[in-house]
Amino acid sequence: MRTAMIAGLLLLFPCFANDVVRIPVKKKGAGPLFQIHYGVQWGFMNRTGRTVIKPRFDDEGDFFEGLAKVRIGDWKWGYIDQTGHVAIAAQFDDAGDFSEGLAPVRLGHKWGFIDHAGKFVIPPQFQAAAEFHEGLALIEVWTRYSYEGKTLSEDDAPRWAWRLHNHPPLGTGYGGPLDDRYGYVDLDGNIVIPPTFKDAQDFSNGRARIHVDGKEGYIDNTGRTVIAPQFDQAEQFSEGFAAVEVGTRAVGTRLVGARWGFIDTSGAFVILPGFADVMSFSEGLAAVSLPGQRYGYIDKTGKFILPPIYDDAHQFSCGLALVTSDDEEDEYYIDKSGRKAFVSKLPAEWWFSDGLTVSDDKYIDRRGRIVAPYEIGPHLMQPRPQ
Repeated sequence: MRTAMIAGLLLLFPCFANDVVRIPVKKKGAGPLFQIHYGVQWGFMNRTGRTVIKPRFDDEGDFFEGLAKVRIGDWKWGYIDQTGHVAIAAQFDDAGDFSEGLAPVRLGHKWGFIDHAGKFVIPPQFQAAAEFHEGLALIEVWTRYSYEGKTLSEDDAPRWAWRLHNHPPLGTGYGGPLDDRYGYVDLDGNIVIPPTFKDAQDFSNGRARIHVDGKEGYIDNTGRTVIAPQFDQAEQFSEGFAAVEVGTRAVGTRLVGARWGFIDTSGAFVILPGFADVMSFSEGLAAVSLPGQRYGYIDKTGKFILPPIYDDAHQFSCGLALVTSDDEEDEYYIDKSGRKAFVSKLPAEWWFSDGLTVSDDKYIDRRGRIVAPYEIGPHLMQPRPQ
């Protein structure tokens, strides 16, 4: 999987105040408004590019369940509604998105979960947390943190240690928890899967990836291991399939022999390992490359629908995928037939969400037309803050 490449791209964009990198494209499942910024202030526009909440926040997230997290002065986070009204006062040291009625927030060094009224339903008690998925939220606990060669306690750890899961902190290169364990909490605050795993993922398709003794497998929502840890790497389930890697072995200082395939939720291989690289299924297709070959797209039978002719290929979203080829001068988006939808004259890096993507600090639509700036500079007339 090309997580390192994506992480590198993320560093090109502004970061959240809570020490995470920002993806400019609206998250999947988010509400109708899109983020914009004017200087150092953030606001929202609609799909036509009209500013509906003028940039006045120090930071923000997308709308989920009618609320968006915003940072308002003094490094505190609260939530606004879609009119820009502050619905939950800025009082938290960090915050996540609402999902399944609750949102993770941090007070001091501990994470808990609030409801739409801003009331704690699950009191702050975790060193890290994630949004709810399929009735469960990933949580992390630890007592010792390594930083710059020193072992620190909870009281002394750097502020990026108290992180929101699924938003990698920029400080991880300097250390990390020494005794961290992952588990899951339900919507009532019960720890239904105790924190015993060295690494874990959100639930998807009824499964969550876990890491045990150097191998990866999957549990169900009771915590029962349903696919034994046996893979060198394993990704989250998407559209009923998960990409997994097997066969890795060390030859001197190199790791060789790794091949990717896809399993179903029972753990059975539905597409046998044989790919050098893969991306998860999206809209029925997955980008893959055979050893020594370029990227193409396969369907859920493993058959190439689009031949491996691309030097790089991204997931399909809104019916389009970004690809590159040494045979072409520009990056371009293709549809599922392989037909070129439009050439990206601007540097393109992101998938589409709700019909728009961000390219060179501009929102563009599925025909490649500029809809509005993502970064509203003083030299741009539209959309202007109202």
